[in-house]
This record gives sequence, C-alpha cells and structure tokens, in this order.
Amino acid sequence: MERRLKKNSKKKQIIDKIIETFLIIFIFLLILKHYRFIEYLLELRCINEQKDYLIGFCPGCKSEFLKVLNSSHTIKCALYSLDDEDTLKVLISKNSEIKVFYQNFWKVDKLIKELNKSLENSSLLPVYSKGLMHHKFCVIDNNYVLLGSLNPTKKGFQQVNDFIVIESKTFNKKLNTIYNQLSTNPRFQQNLLSSVFYKKIQLFDCKVEPCKKRLLYEIRNAKEKVWFAQFLITDNDIAQTLLEKSNKIDVKGIINQNNINLRGSDFRKLENFTKTLKDLHLKVWIIDNKIITGSVNPSANGFENNDELMIIISDPKVYDGYVKMFKKLYFAI
Repeated sequence: MERRLKKNSKKKQIIDKIIETFLIIFIFLLILKHYRFIEYLLELRCINEQKDYLIGFCPGCKSEFLKVLNSSHTIKCALYSLDDEDTLKVLISKNSEIKVFYQNFWKVDKLIKELNKSLENSSLLPVYSKGLMHHKFCVIDNNYVLLGSLNPTKKGFQQVNDFIVIESKTFNKKLNTIYNQLSTNPRFQQNLLSSVFYKKIQLFDCKVEPCKKRLLYEIRNAKEKVWFAQFLITDNDIAQTLLEKSNKIDVKGIINQNNINLRGSDFRKLENFTKTLKDLHLKVWIIDNKIITGSVNPSANGFENNDELMIIISDPKVYDGYVKMFKKLYFAI
C-alpha cells in the first residue's frame, strides 16, 4: 500500500512538472507574439552594445569631430548644411555618401569645385522636404552614429554646439534607414521610420513621433529641475509649461541673444529665469537625470514640418558632461 502511494505521488509530481513546463512555454509564446516584447529583446541587446559615448562641445570641437570621421571606414551623412573645407575633404577621402538640404546643396557643390576636388566614389545629393531637412547626423561604419546640433560649417564650429557619438548597431541601422528614405525627388517625400526606444537611450524621428508631446511630458513630470540651452523657443505650449514649472522646481535656461526678439519668440515669458548668449545653437534640455538633445528647435516648424531627430539619454556619463557644460555657460553670463 505504502509503495503504491509513493509511486502515485512520484507520478503526480512528474505530471505536475510537465503541466508547469507546458504552461510556461505557452505563456512565453503568447508574450513573444506581442510586438513590444520583441522590441524589448532588441532593447536588451542594444544596451549591451552601447559600450561608450563620445561627446563634443563647440567651439573647440572641430579636431575631435574630424578625428571621428578620419578613424572611420564608411560614412553616410544627412546634413542641413556643409561648408567646412576640412570636413568635406575627409568625407570625400572616405568615399562618403552625403545628402544635403537642397537650398544649401549649391554651397557644397561650389566648394568642391573651388577645392578642385573630384567626388570619385563619393556621392552628393540634394534632399527635399515639406519643411527643412534639418538633420545633422552621420552613420559611421556598421557600429556608430553621430548626431547633435552641429552643422559642419565654418560658423557651426564657432558656435556653441554639441555632437555625440554612440556605439550601437541598432541605432546605426535605424539612422541608415532614415538616410535612405530622405527624398532626392522634389515631388516626393517619404519617411516611414518608427521611433526606437531603449532603457538608456530613446531616439525620436520627429516626422513620425510627436516630439513636442514627449518633450512636454518630460517637462511636466520633472521633479527637481529643468535646465535648457536653446537656439530659440517659439512654441507657446513649451514656454507656458516652463513658466508653470518655474514656480515649483529649479528652472533656468539660456537662449540665443539674436533670437529673443524674433517674431513669435517666447523669451519675455521666460526672462525671469532665462539668460541670453550670442552664438548659442544648442537644442539641449537637462531634465532631472535625463539629457535631451538633437536637431529639433521647440518651434512649429521643428515639431511639425522639418526632418528632425530628438534623443533622450539617461546615462550618468552623458549627464555629467552636459551638466558641466551648462553650468559653465550659465554662470559665466
């Protein structure tokens, strides 16, 4: 009798284990079918490959910027403007693919002729857009992306700008997709990329993702501080939210001095906690422990019409660098 009970008990344990295993597999397969879970797996993979960052702040960033390009094998750049001779020489020497906003295309073409350079295996194409093709990014090799507020122009290197290089095959692939979809046909524009979300980095293509909505969310949910260094602010919702938050937390900012009287400028709303600085071209937000940067200005065109990127980074290494930069600018004024 006792032997039979033991045998039945062992059999029951085996059956329970089999049922438990099948339930786990079933639940896993259900979750796996869900698209967001697949994205989560990609997220974990991408976090592991983001080994480091390189951050450059201008003026004084040109040598570091050129060093990044010189150390590369293949380069694709989507640029609002390009008239720096040294940058163009490096890009041509690397047989790079370059797309430039059509209104600034002639400058690059003219510079190539002045330098008596042949594109050889490089390509240079104009890009057409509903608004501005305002990108400032490069896809480097198969592992890196470079983006920020910097236009590689003579003026751009002299202005207060930033660029950040991120090691990531996934971001590289996504920005490569954006690059390939930039229209070189004046009658046709297309942009199909969805935004890419990760634990430490979130990349937004503002033509697909409502960058304004996300920026407002970050400002409204700030617990400690909102610091900003902006070329301009003409979006009333952003300005009003900053004004309301200034009564609750630490809000301070810097705006380009030349744009405070610009039509639509919201500087007067913000002047109690905002300083001005000539030659400021940054698009930087420091919100609690997050850094937001990219190419997008908080304006109607920036949020609605232009080709723009916005990136949110939650990483102490990046945070410390941008906080140091902001304090240096803000307290020197």
